[in-house]
Amino acid sequence: MSWGAKAMTLQSLGKDDSPSHTHAAVPLGEGVTPKERHVRIWFDTEFIEDGKTIDLISIGLIREDGRTYYAESAECALSKACPWVEANVFPHLTGERKNKGRIAQDIRDFAGDDPEFWAWFGSYDWVSLCQLYGRMIDLPPGWPMFVRDLRQLADGTPWRAREQRTTKHHALNDAVWTMEAHMDFERHYLVEPVPSWAR
Repeated sequence: MSWGAKAMTLQSLGKDDSPSHTHAAVPLGEGVTPKERHVRIWFDTEFIEDGKTIDLISIGLIREDGRTYYAESAECALSKACPWVEANVFPHLTGERKNKGRIAQDIRDFAGDDPEFWAWFGSYDWVSLCQLYGRMIDLPPGWPMFVRDLRQLADGTPWRAREQRTTKHHALNDAVWTMEAHMDFERHYLVEPVPSWAR
């Protein structure tokens, strides 16, 4: 069947379309079991880049079971941010910052041994995540050396992502939006089952 035959009209979002679930960051140790097996994870980062380096500001992740993680880097040189980052990212930061080593360990525990990472236009986000561990070959054992990109998956289809209604340029909000957009895509072009809690 052609993409056109499969396409369904997406209605604009209204209040009744808002998710029935909420996503609060879950501290490690409260419902997060390290070393779990294969799991899909959607993530987003905010960063400062100058064409030569990518400096992590913040990172947010959500697992397919709804668990979340959010952190801000204490090692980011915020003074090097461009006016756009100052205007669009800084207002949403909490100021509770961690060193990159702590963030790296937290995410390793959060993601487990066999994660599948998804992002939206994720090239720089993936570099930001990987560099928490050093070189590409320093990634935790069992982790992929590539990111799956929802925007790339949807390329060539009639599907269009719904407008984000939460605050943009907050890493966790953007990660949750990416997961919800992916679930919407799969409702129209089913690739993998949609978790029952996200329906």
